[in-house]
Amino acid sequence: MPQLDAGEPIWTVDTWIVKSEREAHFLKNCGALGPGKMTVYRDVEKVSFFWSPAKWENRGALDEWRTSDQYNAGLALVADDVLEHKTHLMESVPEFPPK
Repeated sequence: MPQLDAGEPIWTVDTWIVKSEREAHFLKNCGALGPGKMTVYRDVEKVSFFWSPAKWENRGALDEWRTSDQYNAGLALVADDVLEHKTHLMESVPEFPPK
């Protein structure tokens, strides 16, 4: 697996499984989980499953945000709503599309 260059952009895809009937509270408060405007998607068939992509300047910027008091306060706002949260770290694939 290629090593991510610390200065290269990185993307995150966060997935959230939210407790039944807590979706409205989660959506009202999850905007605090990003330093700017967030995009959130809901699964059409599993209404408690959400995902949110974000682009970061580099891994350091992501790490700085994820250790900040502001991010941790945002997590606390939705802690009672969430059954499962995962973050997937993504990088661009320069060899796609194949030539």
